[in-house]
Amino acid sequence: MKITKVEVMVLRMPDSEMMKVPTNLFSTTEYLYYRDGNEEAALIRIETDEGIEGIGELSTLGTVVESVIHAPPQATWWRGWDEILVGQDPLEVGYLWDRMYRESGLYGGRGFITTVMSGIDCALWDIAGKYYKQPVYRLLGGGGAGTATPYMSFSRFGKTEEEIIERCEKVKRSNYRAVKFHNHPIGMDDKKALKFVELARNQLGDGIDIMLDAAEHYHDAKEAIKFARGIEPFNPYFFEAALSEDDLDGYAKLSDATSVKIAAGEGQTTRYLCRELLEKGKIDILQPDTNWSGGITELMRMGRMANDMGRLLIPHTYKSYVGLASNLHVSASLPNSPYCEAPTSPLPLAVNLTNEKIVPEADGKIHLSERPGLGVTLNKETVEKYRFVW
Repeated sequence: MKITKVEVMVLRMPDSEMMKVPTNLFSTTEYLYYRDGNEEAALIRIETDEGIEGIGELSTLGTVVESVIHAPPQATWWRGWDEILVGQDPLEVGYLWDRMYRESGLYGGRGFITTVMSGIDCALWDIAGKYYKQPVYRLLGGGGAGTATPYMSFSRFGKTEEEIIERCEKVKRSNYRAVKFHNHPIGMDDKKALKFVELARNQLGDGIDIMLDAAEHYHDAKEAIKFARGIEPFNPYFFEAALSEDDLDGYAKLSDATSVKIAAGEGQTTRYLCRELLEKGKIDILQPDTNWSGGITELMRMGRMANDMGRLLIPHTYKSYVGLASNLHVSASLPNSPYCEAPTSPLPLAVNLTNEKIVPEADGKIHLSERPGLGVTLNKETVEKYRFVW
């Protein structure tokens, strides 16, 4: 089997269709168009000479990806990745990952270029699963369970007690057993945030885990430590992204100063950068994303590395069910991945991009499809409606 085509698919919602949200979620006095990153979708579709296709999602601008995939060659060793991939065996996933990484010098490795590799890698795993007639998690050694536990993720904590209560009620009405609130940056001071954390714990009880995401709000470790110690009585499952991911010394101080598990790494690419967070930053939980951190291949490497160090890997996700599926297959295949993020975007490119909806069942788990590959298929109507043409 050989790769015959690598296609970049960009979908984009027009402003006229953007959903409007109440102003109380923002600090402005006017209604704003709702944007959470899902107003655009970027996909990689790989075709083969045996009629098997694979899809992968990217968490980046598709128009920029196009320039990497179809770039003309320069010198002997720098070229667009369609030239690298076309004619290759798509089942040699690890070999192709390493080759793309080696030949990424002109673009600059470990950053944006790894994001492009991520979508390609996930599409290759989708092809492999379809070729071998197995769901991806089985190819990854995930065993027979095929389950992963999602946590609901709210992009904003809320600015009033009523909003916190409303969010907690939504969680309790669902099958989710855990929820993450973003306590920053929404103009909330730490004193008020602590009251909201206490309110959320009282509303949810002890049976639902609470996570908190600071979105790199703190500029120094002392302030982050103060907040982390303040939330200890409410038993959060983890405290995420307190500092810049470059502040390894700060993370080390934070990790040593609190009993709360410290999580970070959603913005990092490749196991090389994530290793620094684990070793120097001493974080407890690594949070890469198959959509930009290196794909399924690299997340499995990260997960095993973290497991060897006695740490956890909980995948980050915020795009469509295509990206959620690839992260879930990783989470289901690792012994040290107790959760996987499941975003709650209402935009159609998040909820209607695939024919399948991926939600937890009554036991709080997502039971992965036994269909070959990633187990998701694109909704043709959505693709045709929002397809962006240069």
